[in-house]
Amino acid sequence: MNNITTTEWQEKIYSAEKDDSSWQIGDERAIFKSSADVPKIMPVEYQANAARKVNECLFVFDHFLEEDLLKRLTETARLIAKKTLGWSRMIEVDSVEQRLIPAAQQLKEDRRLSQEERDEIDSTMEAVIKKVHETISVLTYENQIVRYNSWINTGSIPLNGNQNNDFHFWHYDSDEYLEFCHPKNWVRFPVWGAIIYINQPKYEQHFTIFDDKTINQKIRAVSNRLAIFDPSYLHKVVGPNKSDDSKDTRTVMVMNAWDYKAPDHAIHIQDQ
Repeated sequence: MNNITTTEWQEKIYSAEKDDSSWQIGDERAIFKSSADVPKIMPVEYQANAARKVNECLFVFDHFLEEDLLKRLTETARLIAKKTLGWSRMIEVDSVEQRLIPAAQQLKEDRRLSQEERDEIDSTMEAVIKKVHETISVLTYENQIVRYNSWINTGSIPLNGNQNNDFHFWHYDSDEYLEFCHPKNWVRFPVWGAIIYINQPKYEQHFTIFDDKTINQKIRAVSNRLAIFDPSYLHKVVGPNKSDDSKDTRTVMVMNAWDYKAPDHAIHIQDQ
C-alpha cells in the first residue's frame, strides 16, 4: 500500500473523484433493490488488484475443515438459523506478525442469544477465519490483508416474487459502506471473497453462479467446500423453489479479506 497507513488508504478511497474518466459502470443486474443508480466501479488505482498474486480466478477446496471444526460450525449455524437468521464477525490481522485479532463482540444487543451462545459463535467463526486466512495468504502478497469481515447466512427461501429460484440477487462483493452509505453506488472490491458451504439440504441443489465477461461458472453448495474468488465477479445464489425445514437449512459462512479497514456495513447500520 505504498508505505501509507490503512487509515490514510481508507481516506484516499473515500475521497476519490467520482467524475474521473477511468470509473466504470457496473453490470446493471447488480443494482441494489433500494437504489436508483447504477453501481459505479472505482478505478484500478483504488482497487486491491495489486495485493493478489493472481487476478480473475476462482479456487475450490473440498473437505476444507477438520471434522471437529466443521461440526462446531454446523451446530453454530443451526443455532443462528433457529434464533437470529444471521451473524456478523470482524477480525483484524496484525500486519507484521499476521496474527488474527478479534474485534469487540458485535451485535451485542441481540437478546435472543445468551452470552455463552454469542461467545461460542464468535470463537467458532474466529477459528474458521484463521483456517481460511492460512489458505488466502498463499494467494496474496505479504502483509496485504489487514481485516476480515465475515458473516453466517442461513435460510433457503427464494426472494419474494422471484420466478427464477433466486435466493440472492446479482451482486458484487464490495465495501458496502461505500456502495450504500457514503457516496451511493461506489464499488470497491476486497482482496478476496470466500464462501464456506456449511450444509447442503438433503434432496436440494443450491448453486453460486459467477457470471462475468471473463467467467461463467456454477459452484454447487457441497458441505465443507470452500470457494475463494476474485470479488469483481458478479454472482448470485440459486436453488429449488421452496423453503426447507429449519433443521435442514442451507447455511454458508462468507468472508471478505480487506487490504484496509473497511467498515462492517451491518454494524454501521445498527450503530446508526
